[in-house]
Amino acid sequence: MDTLEDSTPPVSEPSATNLIVQQGDEVLVLGHIGFKDSGAPMTNVPSGLLVEFRLQYGSTLIQEQVSVNPDGTFEVSFLLPNRPLSKSTMDLEFEILGLPGNYDDATTSRAKVTVDSTAPNLAFVGQTLNVLYSDNMNDLTVTAQVYEEIGMPQQPLKLNWVYRLNGADISGSQNTVDLELVSVVGATWTYQADINFNPNDLVNLEDNPQLIVWVEGTDIAGFSLQGEGIEQVPISPALVLKKFEPGISYIEVIPDKSTKIDIGDPVTITVTMVNEGNQEGTVNLSLVESDSIGEWRTLETKTVVLGPGETKRLDSFTFIVVRSGQQSLYLMLDEDSINLELVEAPLVASLEQVDTGVFGMDEQTLMGIGAIFFIIVIALIVVVILRRDGDEDYWYDDDEEFDGVEHVPPPSGKVPPPPPEAGPADPPPTEPAVTYVSKWQDLPSNGEWDSRPDGTWYVTTDGQEWKQEEDESFHRMK
Repeated sequence: MDTLEDSTPPVSEPSATNLIVQQGDEVLVLGHIGFKDSGAPMTNVPSGLLVEFRLQYGSTLIQEQVSVNPDGTFEVSFLLPNRPLSKSTMDLEFEILGLPGNYDDATTSRAKVTVDSTAPNLAFVGQTLNVLYSDNMNDLTVTAQVYEEIGMPQQPLKLNWVYRLNGADISGSQNTVDLELVSVVGATWTYQADINFNPNDLVNLEDNPQLIVWVEGTDIAGFSLQGEGIEQVPISPALVLKKFEPGISYIEVIPDKSTKIDIGDPVTITVTMVNEGNQEGTVNLSLVESDSIGEWRTLETKTVVLGPGETKRLDSFTFIVVRSGQQSLYLMLDEDSINLELVEAPLVASLEQVDTGVFGMDEQTLMGIGAIFFIIVIALIVVVILRRDGDEDYWYDDDEEFDGVEHVPPPSGKVPPPPPEAGPADPPPTEPAVTYVSKWQDLPSNGEWDSRPDGTWYVTTDGQEWKQEEDESFHRMK
């Protein structure tokens, strides 16, 4: 006997010793007649030479006689009953009939047929495919076991998976890897592989897709795998999307927005943050300010670590106001300058200005000039009064000297003019222009603060520009 072949799909592997088939399969036996001692095939076949084949299938005897071909070969084909057996392996018996008188039949057959009546059963081992976390989908070890008594091929199984959305496969998301055979203990065949279930760019886990996993394979007899995890009954691990979602839950500002403060006063901002996600992460929280040209300037940054669902009250930011009016303060997460959180800071009062200013002079200057003018007026009045008293004394002296003689005006008839009154006082000398002050309180009062890229400036209504130095002093630059 040369070989045994399975003629019924699914076709099992041919064998020269033990063919494993399913019940109801057709079996083809290929053999030849040869000489026992030399092993050489018989080429001169006598006429009428037959080969008888016998197989005991349970209580059924399968028996058939076939003629031997002129080249010494023969073929036997038989159909197995479609019922299971208690004893699955059966011997094939052959006998040569019609040999010439000087030849003896020395046929010994070691060929067997094994009928497999049950499909292999698949089961996944461990918890790997119960729940998959989005942050841990790389190099997951998947182990599957197959229970099969007759035998499995010495080749891997195929593990397949695909992502589905709304019941339809997502194009490009299907993958296949080999589950390699790692051990055989009795009827238990163990397969294993390291799998990367991370989806490609076509799958967004935030859309809540479904992961479908199944295994393909057959036993030696051609039976397909059965059990949970095959294509007809795939498994679907739960997908847990791990996300770090930091956010600002509360902002406390002291003083509050209803309070009016002055330049130089401190403002404290205390922030409470929350992680609404299920994964720990780190975020940078910055206090930023919009300057006069619309660019963001970072005042202070804090690095915050938040666990899943954690709420944390942070240390306060402290901000010293340097300009009047509404403050453009915002909170920024990482470098996201689009989604900013407004800080409702208190209103900052302007430096005191003269409501009825004249020629740009403040109230103190006007009061000083008024006092000088008042002194001048009083001095003029005193001079006039003193001159009048002197004239009266002069005329009284004339009356006494001429002893009652009537005073006769000069021949010209003109009366001498009164002495000239004292004119206005000379204006005070002009003081040299001030170009440096040591603190902001000494700046002119008719100006506003301006934050520029090169620092803080103070600009007055009459065009003066003062730049703040690092020691908090100011130099007039224009």
